[in-house]
Amino acid sequence: MGLDWKDVLPSEEEIAEKVAWILGSWGCERPACLEVRWNFRLRTAAGRAVLEKDLRVELNPHLLARHPEQFLPTLVHELAHIMVFCLYGRTPKAHGSEWQSLMRRAGQDPQARHSMNVDGLRRKRRKFLYLHVCKGCKANVIYRKVRRDIACGACGPGEFLILRSSATPEGLELLRRKAAELKMAGG
Repeated sequence: MGLDWKDVLPSEEEIAEKVAWILGSWGCERPACLEVRWNFRLRTAAGRAVLEKDLRVELNPHLLARHPEQFLPTLVHELAHIMVFCLYGRTPKAHGSEWQSLMRRAGQDPQARHSMNVDGLRRKRRKFLYLHVCKGCKANVIYRKVRRDIACGACGPGEFLILRSSATPEGLELLRRKAAELKMAGG
């Protein structure tokens, strides 16, 4: 059985210690509303800083379990975003000079993007085709996305019946057959 992410990545206590060390290297206090947590929905981003009422650092356990040596640089990266926000508001650029300075002070290279291998982590997006059928005259057209801005050439603006199928040759054929059926039934 392979290693679980919990076997390779720091515990909550270890993370809290690292956060305290990083903030201390900057001479900053931990914001009371700061939370650091794992986000299992992240796929290829190593982490992200959420700059809302409650400040949050979210880390990618899938990616960082593969590359545990990147945990600290990622944590520093996201905490630097949080502290730039706390110190300067939303004015500075995301990876601007203020952020770069904090990265260097924590002993990290101020890289905006990681170069970790993300093979197999990307979520495969299902692609669809959408048949748009005019409810008035049954004229139809197929698009790769739902279109709300279309008008029928014969009827003008109006309501459309929208049917979805997978973006495969079989799915396209299914939509064409359905369009022909609808045309014959109501045309």
